[in-house]
Amino acid sequence: MPTGLELAGAAIAAKKALSKVLEELYSSGKTATQKTLKKWRTSRDVGRLATRIAHVRHVKTLWQVDKSVDLSTFYCQQHITFENKRTKIASLSDFESNGSLLIEGIAGQGKSIFLRYLCAVELVRGEYLPVFLELRRIQQTQTLLQSIISAFQELGIKIDEEIFQDIASTKKLVLFLDGFDEVHDDLKPKMTVEIENLITFHENLRVIVSSRLESGLAMCPKLPSLLCGISSLVCPLKSLLLMENTRKIDNRT
Repeated sequence: MPTGLELAGAAIAAKKALSKVLEELYSSGKTATQKTLKKWRTSRDVGRLATRIAHVRHVKTLWQVDKSVDLSTFYCQQHITFENKRTKIASLSDFESNGSLLIEGIAGQGKSIFLRYLCAVELVRGEYLPVFLELRRIQQTQTLLQSIISAFQELGIKIDEEIFQDIASTKKLVLFLDGFDEVHDDLKPKMTVEIENLITFHENLRVIVSSRLESGLAMCPKLPSLLCGISSLVCPLKSLLLMENTRKIDNRT
């Protein structure tokens, strides 16, 4: 089973893995969900959906701001520190917890790249349907759930709240919510409650959130508890990794 982005046939692997997940979602879904997912069971449409999800791999960097590059060309695996234990993370399966997680770190440590990497890896692992959402893009008039539904629709999957609840109940959906600290300060209390509710009311849904330290999310009383299942993580990017990142990019120029 692939656990990284270093696959020559990543597109083929993603298509095969996604087809497996969609078939499982279709088989366990209600009538409305099956109707929505039916069109994505064909080989051509699965490939198109895999390509759309895989766009999460393409980012602009300080070294190349004029166009996007595939993060697999410069990414080095992150180390996560939790309860004084340092672990290299290649995929979600490397976390000790199989629940929701909060990834914290200072500015510039690569939290967003890390989340994008994890999302791309899950696409080729075939365990989850991964959906990536930048929290800073949520409008003041939108709820978190509305934004998640919009993220599905941008991928071409037309869902409503009922279908989302059905998909979330299958243990086959993982949401990557990037940049809680970039949410406007006035919206953070509301967003915190919405994230809590999302996890509380959808216990089979896995949510991975990234944020800078001291953004307020980790201080919420519910987040460290078993009720929400979120653990506070600190992910220091060692200078050696940063040097290796730079060396990889320099070798491309």
